[in-house]
Amino acid sequence: YEPEDGQALAHDILFKTSTPKERVKRFVEEVAVKSLAVKALETRLPFVAMMSAALEGSLNRRKKVITKLECISVKEAIQIGRNLVPSLMTEQLASAGVNEWRVQNRAVKELTETYTWFEPMFVEIGKGIVRVAPWGLMARVFVGAVLSTSDLVSDLLMLKQYWDGGEETSGFLTLSLVSLSASFLLQL
Repeated sequence: YEPEDGQALAHDILFKTSTPKERVKRFVEEVAVKSLAVKALETRLPFVAMMSAALEGSLNRRKKVITKLECISVKEAIQIGRNLVPSLMTEQLASAGVNEWRVQNRAVKELTETYTWFEPMFVEIGKGIVRVAPWGLMARVFVGAVLSTSDLVSDLLMLKQYWDGGEETSGFLTLSLVSLSASFLLQL
């Protein structure tokens, strides 16, 4: 199987799991039954358990799993799946988050070395998770609000300095007021 097959599988999984969390496992099992690649993988790793845990998107603490692929239990597979979202949260790109996830979980590293489609599949899944994650939106809104407020405060402080500067800075005060007013009007 090729990397494009992993991306296609990810799109299928994301499409089917865009439903309430209680149905995620059933849909992952359904995709796993249809995919020959996943069937082969399921013989080496509890894939459905890992994928279901990853798609649930819990914001728990990461716990490094150093167990070899051949020895992974269902509990460890679930932990590996749960490690995906925190890894995605710490990086700006889904591919970097998946790489961090791969490095911290030995079995994932072994899987990406064995199956060329595995990492592209999880990069696409990571993109889907980040796209709909409320923490991604909240972080962007929070940073935007802080930057906007900081900019407003710094502008007001500069206007006060120009006001206190008297005749020497009246030109700067006028230009700053015109610039700020134009910017404000454009944003409306």
